[in-house]
Amino acid sequence: MEGRSIGPRSALVSGPAQGVVTPAKHTAMFSIVAPSAKEVRFASDLFGWDRPKAMQRSGDQWVLDVPLPDDVRIEYQFVVDGKWILDPKNPVRSANGFGGFNSSYTGPQYTEHVPDTIPETPMRRLALRVGGHAESRAVALFVPEGVKGRIPVLIYADGKEYEKFVQPQHIIQNLIDAKKIPPVAVALVPPKDRMQEYWKDSTDYEDYVVHNVLPALREQAPISMSASDVYVGGASLGGLISMRLAEHYPAHVAGGVHSQSGAFWASPGVFAKSALLRLSPDIKIFIDWGRYEGVLTVSNDRMADALRRLFKPHGTLVTGEGHNWTAWRSRFATGLEYLLGQ
Repeated sequence: MEGRSIGPRSALVSGPAQGVVTPAKHTAMFSIVAPSAKEVRFASDLFGWDRPKAMQRSGDQWVLDVPLPDDVRIEYQFVVDGKWILDPKNPVRSANGFGGFNSSYTGPQYTEHVPDTIPETPMRRLALRVGGHAESRAVALFVPEGVKGRIPVLIYADGKEYEKFVQPQHIIQNLIDAKKIPPVAVALVPPKDRMQEYWKDSTDYEDYVVHNVLPALREQAPISMSASDVYVGGASLGGLISMRLAEHYPAHVAGGVHSQSGAFWASPGVFAKSALLRLSPDIKIFIDWGRYEGVLTVSNDRMADALRRLFKPHGTLVTGEGHNWTAWRSRFATGLEYLLGQ
């Protein structure tokens, strides 16, 4: 890989306004030395991981020139005679969320500022075991120290992954310290079977979050009793289940929804006017996604359009990235500032 550089962030679009800036472009050359290979392909979220692009032999090397927007960040691997390998010339790697890593490339106008340094006074972590209608599971609750009075709560699906790859407790505390958001607690709820609970039949999971998790949080910490102070969020199918929770339980979840690359394609009913009108009238919605997420990019565009048509309060952030935890981490603070900021 050649031409790696880091440099301004993709535009935020809040509410109905649609100011879209087309970034400049450049050409990046990806190459790997593989003299004995019969075929080498370039796999990336840029093209869809299931459609690796053929590279061309040039002596002992295999090369591919790719035109890219300047604000891009992509993850990739080489497929050498069917074997997937990282770029040996590129030390920049990102955890892929499945226990492995991908090589990473950023364009000359890509910037990443994540306020996730360890705060001077970190949030207090409470480990809860919450049972109920759904199977009992470990829930991590983070509460800022020294709070007075009851505070809002954010409840995220895929809790273990959020804690490992995003570290929301540090981002949230730093935003609180900078007075960008008010004090707020965050609960990280893991799934037992995310495909089943978030997609195929979410009834039990939704009931569990509302009638078991939320009361348990309020027993352990000074969490507000008001539905307008309850926010839900998640990534991919976690974004989908968050919208479903807000739709099906508007009397309990009325603060906001933070959907990151929501897998709305899996349940087209979430786009319906009837579904969106079941949301609490004052709920705030923030959806963020990448330009290189295939059907997810299309479905998030569609969700933003549906919200605009109904004049639902919402914010969006679209970046030149794919479907990965690094992208969700980089966009996390922007969503919180929209939902909780003044």
